[in-house]
Amino acid sequence: MQDINEGRPVRMRPPMEKPARVLLALACCCVLLAGCAAPPKGPAAANPGAPAWLGAPPGWGRLEWIESWLAGAAAGFSDYWQVQGHLALAEGRLAYAGNDATALQRRARSRSARIGFQTVLEHPGASDDQLLQARHGLKALALFSPPADSQTGGEVTASNASYLPRSSWRASRPAPSRLTRNSGPYTRITVHHTADVPGALFNGSFSDSTSTVRRVQGEHMDGRGYGDIGYHFMIDAAGRCFAGRDLVYQGAHAGGVRNRQNIGVCLLGNFEHGRPSPRALAALDKILAELRGRHRIPRKGVVCHRELKSTVCPGAHLAAWTRRYRRAGPKLANLTGGQVRLQTASGSARGNAGRALSLDPTSVR
Repeated sequence: MQDINEGRPVRMRPPMEKPARVLLALACCCVLLAGCAAPPKGPAAANPGAPAWLGAPPGWGRLEWIESWLAGAAAGFSDYWQVQGHLALAEGRLAYAGNDATALQRRARSRSARIGFQTVLEHPGASDDQLLQARHGLKALALFSPPADSQTGGEVTASNASYLPRSSWRASRPAPSRLTRNSGPYTRITVHHTADVPGALFNGSFSDSTSTVRRVQGEHMDGRGYGDIGYHFMIDAAGRCFAGRDLVYQGAHAGGVRNRQNIGVCLLGNFEHGRPSPRALAALDKILAELRGRHRIPRKGVVCHRELKSTVCPGAHLAAWTRRYRRAGPKLANLTGGQVRLQTASGSARGNAGRALSLDPTSVR
């Protein structure tokens, strides 16, 4: 990839060690982006009439602030900002619901996030964009299945979340007029790598990964004229899977007609010479299993970009892994029941056959 626009990294600050109250423990369960559920124009200073917490740095303190604001001062603000507050709090609780918590705490945090998203859906003043964001949040919660007694050390990985919403990397809004709706059931998944991205370290840090995804989106939209980032999912070295273009839209990743009914999954990095991290491959294995289960795509439908056109993508090492994945394990089984059991390259995974996997609004040209 070349001529990629420079993105602004996300600054994180460490979480508080011991919240003083259970309510704060539920509200301050994640270290999320400052832009979570925020409008595209930036902090409060750039949005007259916005609450002051909009420009606060990410962390426990910001979530405490939002919760306190909702309980009191929010009454003096417009419906729009009240809804934004509920979205910011719910997405914060969702994104790191499994971090440094017991199984009981994880369930409580997920439940609190669900209530927040439902509050938005029931709010008479919620905008169409806000309603859509809340629906995506509920879908992400439906896929969330934290392990029974593990701690993630502050990281969101494939083991405790299927993907992070677009708000987690501060995605720009898609341009619907430059997007094409998917025309039929998905039949193929194509694996990619970003190759070298100017300014990207590919070190798995949250700030580097989110800024890299933004650079890719900027290059796709501004440099190539796409309606959104071209990939449906992107995975970093730490095993985080980021929601890209919404699956209701055809992707822009395989070239021309090859994008039809084709889901694009891209790993951050250049794997022509270097190898993907074990966590990245575990996340790829997991998302492939989920997508295949929900869209009934056989293993032979998982291909490399280089198998569709003349390119080195996704690099020699990732291409070799993808070919092994295609050959490994039995085909999908029990696709008609409520539970789907899939044998993946690294083990097994469960999914719900009746639940569609969707992402935040993205698009493809």
